Amino acid sequence: MAQHGLVARMMAAMVLLVLVYAMAIGLALLIGVAPPVVAATVALVVLPQWWSTEWMARRLARARIAGPDELTVAMAHEVAHIRHRDVAVMTLAGSLAVAMAWGARVATTYVRKHSKPVPFGQRLRDLPIVFLLVAFGGWIVLMGLVSVLAQLPLRTLSRYRELAADHDAALQTGQPALLAATLLKIGGCDAVPDLRTAVRVPVPGLVAARPGRYAWWSTHPAIAERVDRLT
Repeated sequence: MAQHGLVARMMAAMVLLVLVYAMAIGLALLIGVAPPVVAATVALVVLPQWWSTEWMARRLARARIAGPDELTVAMAHEVAHIRHRDVAVMTLAGSLAVAMAWGARVATTYVRKHSKPVPFGQRLRDLPIVFLLVAFGGWIVLMGLVSVLAQLPLRTLSRYRELAADHDAALQTGQPALLAATLLKIGGCDAVPDLRTAVRVPVPGLVAARPGRYAWWSTHPAIAERVDRLT
């Protein structure tokens, strides 16, 4: 039943979308635009996108087409993260850093907001935050510093677990050279967006983040280092 309800909602959304487009076309006709011009405009907008949608998606994502052997070793790497419980480990390891970063961010947001004129009512509503800042200002600064310092061991741990996942995937598939070749192939494309950037917890994954400029601050090892260990 839930699936049927979801289909009905999707169909309703599509109907609404068609109505919006129909209103736009009708308005164009109403103000005197010739029907052939309207039809040609719609065709020029829709057809190229329809024919090139796959190309545009790959272009926007800067994706590389992977073969079934490459997908196998990539999946083996991700399965290794699951087997090693890396998400749980990194979440637990970063939990205190997340909490401290959150406290520091709340304080920073308040200070930035009140650095410009604010309505008197808003200032009254923010009085509890003022008291907290006055009472725990030193602690908040300390928490911010500690949360930044905690990133060094967290990112080091993340790099080691990536190397462990590479090693495990190479053993499971018996194709370390193919995994190395896959890493080299995807090494030139942009990184997948890190969904936990806001909470500063490294995300495990084959290409969850591009290695940074400084190796000691990256969440993932350099591609060259990973390939060296596999070959």
